[in-house]
Amino acid sequence: MRPKDKRDVDDATGWPPLAGRPNAVGGRFVLRLFFLTAGLFASAGALACLLTRMFLPPRTSGAFIVPTAFGFSTAFLFFCSVELSRAQGFVQRERQRPFRRSLLWGLAFGTAFVGVQAFGLWCIVHNLQPDRNAGEAELGPTAAVLGAAALHCLHVLVALMVLSYVTLQGFSDRYDHEYSFGVTVCTWFWHILGILWVFILGVYGVVSWFLATRVPVA
Repeated sequence: MRPKDKRDVDDATGWPPLAGRPNAVGGRFVLRLFFLTAGLFASAGALACLLTRMFLPPRTSGAFIVPTAFGFSTAFLFFCSVELSRAQGFVQRERQRPFRRSLLWGLAFGTAFVGVQAFGLWCIVHNLQPDRNAGEAELGPTAAVLGAAALHCLHVLVALMVLSYVTLQGFSDRYDHEYSFGVTVCTWFWHILGILWVFILGVYGVVSWFLATRVPVA
């Protein structure tokens, strides 16, 4: 039989698992994570589809474009980072209800970012069609915008799955003022994505200004 102090340490760490103790990453948790991420991706896809029905893509043949949708997606990414920072502060002060609420807001803003970003990529793809005969000087930068934005959006999808995992763990009382490592990693993941996106937008602005001054619009 284990000494009492040894049992206390094991019970506090959750290892070895006791009979009947719920497993945080068991089968039910995996199913919940799957359905949550699938629902978020479906919501983002539905938002992107709705935007394509409501707004026509810009038709600027022979011109380099940065879709206006990128401005809105940038705002959503910023709000997501803010909510995750708030969540990190709440959990460190043992304010569980605001902590969970901030996680839900983070999920909402992250999903909105993916949907609006997908709509922006759709606008770029439509603008590529009239640009096919505009020369490599125009098609190259436009394709670069599409590739960089798509790659960043894929990273955001991964970050959204990580946030879904952290959110489910948060609603299962896995984080408190003593342990919030997962929340911290997730928060900084989104912060880094936000910084990278601002850098990409800056490059877009420089390229757009360069082409506007060097490449005449037909």
